[in-house]
Amino acid sequence: MKSENNLHTPFKSLARVRAKIWQFHATLVLTRVATVVLLCLDSRGAMSVGGTTNLVVPLPVGETALTDIGLYQVWWQSYGSKPELMPVSWVGHADERTGVSYKPWGRVFGKQALLIHSPWRVPPGRTWAEYELALPRVMPIKLSFAIVMGPDAGVPDKSDGSTFSCYLTADGAERELMREHQATDKWKQFDFDLSQHAGKTVKLRLQVEPGPKNNPSWDWSFFGDAKLTVGTGQNGRDKWLKQLTGTRAYAATSKASLLALSNSASNGVVPSNLLPCSNKLERTADGWRFSYVGADGPLTFTFKAVTGTLDDFTAQLGKGRQFLPAMGGGATVARKRENRTEEIPARGGRAAEVRREGDTLNVVWDYDLPDQPLRIAWSYRMQGKALVVSARCDQPIISRFSLGNAAAPLRRTLNVPYLPGVVNYLPVEGTFVCRYLDWTQSHASECPQGEAAYYLTTASNRNALVETGYIAVSPDVGEVLPNIPHPASSFLGVLGPRIMLDIWGHSEGSYAGDARKLRELKDLGVDHLVIIQHAWQHYGYDVKLPDHMPANADLGGDDGMKLFGKAANECGYLWALHENYIDLYPDAPSYDAAARVLQADGSPSLGWLNEGTKVQAFGIKATRMIGFAKQNSPEAHARYGTTAAYLDVHTCVPPWNQLDHDTAQPQAAMLSLRVQREPELFQFERDTHGGPLFGEGANHFYWAGRCDGVEAQVIGGEDHTPFLDLDLLKLHPQMVNHGMGYYERWYRRGYGLAWGVDAGSPRSLDQYRAQEIAYGHAGFIGNPLPDRVQYVWREHNLMYPIQRLYGTARPVEILYQVQGRYVTGSAALVAGDTSRQRIRYDSGLTLWVNWNAEPWKVEAKSPRQYTLPQWGFLALGPDTEASTALHNGKLGDYAECPEFVFADARTHFDPVDGRAPKAIEPRLREFRHLGGNRVSITYEWIVNDTLDKDFTCYVHAVNKRAATGQHIVFQQDHALPRPTSQWRKGDVIVDGPYEFSVSDKFEDYDLVIGLYKPGAAALQLQGNADRHGRIQIAKLQLKKQNGELTSVTADPADISPADSTEDFTAHTNPPGTWLDFGKVATDGSLKINREANRLVIFPYPRDKSFRASLDLKAIAPAAKRSKIQVRALAPETQRDLGPVDFKLEGRRLLLSFATPGAGRYVVTW
Repeated sequence: MKSENNLHTPFKSLARVRAKIWQFHATLVLTRVATVVLLCLDSRGAMSVGGTTNLVVPLPVGETALTDIGLYQVWWQSYGSKPELMPVSWVGHADERTGVSYKPWGRVFGKQALLIHSPWRVPPGRTWAEYELALPRVMPIKLSFAIVMGPDAGVPDKSDGSTFSCYLTADGAERELMREHQATDKWKQFDFDLSQHAGKTVKLRLQVEPGPKNNPSWDWSFFGDAKLTVGTGQNGRDKWLKQLTGTRAYAATSKASLLALSNSASNGVVPSNLLPCSNKLERTADGWRFSYVGADGPLTFTFKAVTGTLDDFTAQLGKGRQFLPAMGGGATVARKRENRTEEIPARGGRAAEVRREGDTLNVVWDYDLPDQPLRIAWSYRMQGKALVVSARCDQPIISRFSLGNAAAPLRRTLNVPYLPGVVNYLPVEGTFVCRYLDWTQSHASECPQGEAAYYLTTASNRNALVETGYIAVSPDVGEVLPNIPHPASSFLGVLGPRIMLDIWGHSEGSYAGDARKLRELKDLGVDHLVIIQHAWQHYGYDVKLPDHMPANADLGGDDGMKLFGKAANECGYLWALHENYIDLYPDAPSYDAAARVLQADGSPSLGWLNEGTKVQAFGIKATRMIGFAKQNSPEAHARYGTTAAYLDVHTCVPPWNQLDHDTAQPQAAMLSLRVQREPELFQFERDTHGGPLFGEGANHFYWAGRCDGVEAQVIGGEDHTPFLDLDLLKLHPQMVNHGMGYYERWYRRGYGLAWGVDAGSPRSLDQYRAQEIAYGHAGFIGNPLPDRVQYVWREHNLMYPIQRLYGTARPVEILYQVQGRYVTGSAALVAGDTSRQRIRYDSGLTLWVNWNAEPWKVEAKSPRQYTLPQWGFLALGPDTEASTALHNGKLGDYAECPEFVFADARTHFDPVDGRAPKAIEPRLREFRHLGGNRVSITYEWIVNDTLDKDFTCYVHAVNKRAATGQHIVFQQDHALPRPTSQWRKGDVIVDGPYEFSVSDKFEDYDLVIGLYKPGAAALQLQGNADRHGRIQIAKLQLKKQNGELTSVTADPADISPADSTEDFTAHTNPPGTWLDFGKVATDGSLKINREANRLVIFPYPRDKSFRASLDLKAIAPAAKRSKIQVRALAPETQRDLGPVDFKLEGRRLLLSFATPGAGRYVVTW
């Protein structure tokens, strides 16, 4: 895991990310569609009817998102040059030649966004998209959209904004609807009435170009919620559901077990089929027909050898209209012309050979290219509802290969959680379409989804074309999703029931403190953990890699780490150390320049830049990774007793990350090198540490099964639109993932979050847990919560009963409740509502999860009625029940399994932001401007408290417009004149003066200060705190004249108290609230372990008294009422503290947990 800044501690390094990846999610816009004309391709690849170019899209009544329009043109133009046209219906991001983008981007600042980026790899200019629309004779007709810039808008040295414009051409005349420069990250809305054009064909154009500086850098220009509304805009959800669920295909598949779609590595990437079926290949009068026959109806792919591209295929579902499933698919040739490379589509020519071999059609195609012949060997076969395509060419001149895109007047783009790529839905055809290349078979340099690129080696050569992939068409979305071509993890059973404890900061600032925390958790009955210890490296986190050993001395060194390992092992927890063999720092003792990845021009490929040390890493060659691992991993295991492994970065990136172009090694410029070598490294780590291998999440789809589990980062984080099917059907059978991503990558505040302000509320943690349950993930406790035992305890007690039934199980049913009825994922996607889910597993477990704001009364086969609030859940299975649900209008947690019973009335939550502030206040004592950028500052510390450790001072200059972690622009961290452990009440510590330079990038800065210790959270101090707990001591004001800095002043602090819209009382109950869960009633929180001839009760909190009533006959049927005894035991030592008073009322045992110093209570008989 990487952060945006190294800042000053390994703890703060959690804020770092490998690359700045915006994470947005897509939601679906329901449209109503009309019948459209049959479209095909002419010889030039344009859409045509009867030989006439035609990109007109008949606009249906209702709402149509512009991103759902499937036929359009994208143009770009450098100023002063001729406009150039991209392929028909082009979708892409940062085009390699021009830099232009046209891409549905998912959610940006709460709106569904379309990214259009102006050219930047060529001289600046403009990019625009044109839509030809046949408007119906219905009114009103409205066009609406908003415009916004991405988060870097207005940041110096980045974007100065973009100029957005919109034009309408009607009756031969073009009219400018709007033109506006936008440089902020605040949406601006525009609405236009087009009713006067009803019944006409018009051309709509959306355009972007650079801002006033004519600099397109960082111009992330978005159109938001761009749509056309015809008539009232009613989306007709009921009608759509009735239509979708009334088809033959739906009737045949909706009740089928999803086990048939569970990941099948033997398929490669080719999707599975729900029902038994047959495929056949047959000759037609002018070509070949590939057919699917099953109870859900027919599907055909028809091939006519005309162009030598995938445009030669049409698809037809049942008796529906034909369409092009792979428009634009084929190869592109790179040809050198003087000092430039020209790319030419391989198109035209003739079939040299067409030969059938069983159900496979082999076609050898000769292309007529200028100056050079070209031959590509194609093979086609049908498997289920997928057309499997292979292409090979012995001539190393292919630069690109594509599986094309589905072409239809209306084409909805669906972002599927955890799928690198998209799925299309064609409303008119009533079908889903997806294509995928098999990255394990590719000889390309990269092959995201259906697009392969063949880059040059250091010898200026390319590799020969070898590709295999599929294009799948089905009314069921599960039948177009790719399988993962890896064997499943062998550690599913080991990891299935365990909760992940992810340690970055250290309890008490040391490994020994972490060890004590583990023993405290074990003493509370937390029995099923797996742990990753991240910040432990000898030189500091991400410093001088790949050298890790010995353990960092500031945190306790080897002796401390041995204590930690001993504690973890004695508690029965699996644990791993964070290792990294992808970044090579030149200041590392083992640095070897020959181990660097090389780019095509022979220069070394850059890895991570450590902002703290300012040292730039390089990528490590795939052939050298395991060698560096051998220098560290075996010794770490031998010294500390690790029982699992963790590799940073390796699994969060696709296999073409750090592509090595070096011809001095095999497989130069081929992604297959990492496909081969990464699993070798993974297995070495498993074998060395004697347990499972964990990795970093994001692109873990490519490594599922090769890696045993990751933190399951999802695009869009807390705001993403749920769709469970890919993860549950394909990834879940392969690996045991945990959580929903690091909290900093899940909360919408990102690395700017502040615990106790806008992160860590009971409501948001319920949301996180509900999402991980819906996706079948293991529980997760990340930074800073491992040091807060209540949060580990609750996660463990709620998640373990569920995980033991779904950790190794497979879904047999995934349904979504829409308009009061359960429908499949396909129907829910098209209806645009996936917020209520019911999942059944082959273990007998059934789950209900409510993402919807409205409470959900669940009809379950149980004597009790359950009402799930938003982020509530219910799990019912063999001898198992778990829920976060409403009980007489009050929210409570309950879990039961053969091992224990857990009940929580939610009357107490420990603060998530740590300890109360220390009575120590920093102040500004003196400030002087020395001229230019130099200043002199003296601080003072008003001490009315004591500290038992020595801390370091940090000083940050902060501006909210800075695109860095916590908006830090520059800093002046320093050691203090007297160790803090020697400070005494009443002291005034004068700290300074210090001279340093200020950045003139901004006109003002908040000067904030605090105390920290490496590996531990920063201290909370008194003073004017910002939302991160930093104390503002001044507002620096900078003035310039003629570009020169003339004045720097320090004004009084003006930060207002930290504010947040997050309600930390939501999802809690007032102290004393009594909740009756049936077998247990309580006004506190307790876990009851079932043991032979006794119950062991763990109360929380231990230092507050509360009551409980237990149904003994239900919890412990063998208990003999006449012999009941209750005794209190001390924490850890379990020293007997004496008997505890109790009452028996009928079958219930009434207890009060009030014995001073008690850690557990034992009920015997």
